[in-house]
Amino acid sequence: DPLDAWVDVRPAALELFQAEATSPISLAAEEPRRPYRNEEELLWELHAWRKLCMKRAEVLLECGGESTRFHEIRRQARRKLFSIRSRLRSTPNGRELGVERFRREFGLGPDHVLIVVHLLFGEHLESEPFASGLECLHLVSETRNDLFRKRELFHSNSRLRRSGILSAESPDLGKELTSTLS
Repeated sequence: DPLDAWVDVRPAALELFQAEATSPISLAAEEPRRPYRNEEELLWELHAWRKLCMKRAEVLLECGGESTRFHEIRRQARRKLFSIRSRLRSTPNGRELGVERFRREFGLGPDHVLIVVHLLFGEHLESEPFASGLECLHLVSETRNDLFRKRELFHSNSRLRRSGILSAESPDLGKELTSTLS
């Protein structure tokens, strides 16, 4: 299946396409690809990615994505995701780790995984078994326009809700983003 194929693109190469005109392109040496020792190590890397995305969401809402700080945090979050993917590829049987099997089984993309990871760590580390749809939308949004484009991730017919991975309490006044997600 072409969707399960591994593509090896280096973060420095991707930055050439994603760099902002106002910020210099960093071509710093990449960290070596270290395989994951176990599933827990992967989960903690996903937790670090989640924290960067939370910081990105906070700064996006504060400045509308126009600050140097926002662009740097967004770049860090992207690098973390690229690093996770790279380490998974270098991990023997990395495709058989539970997170990867889960992702493939349900055909989840990075935004879907981020939402699930957010809910998982919210429950296990912060005693918050629920999150609002709006909070999750902010988390997966890299730009102000994403705040409109990515709303479909939370509709009742979205991949996460249709598959039963995500459940939502009845939305107020029929508005999907007012739902409490778990």
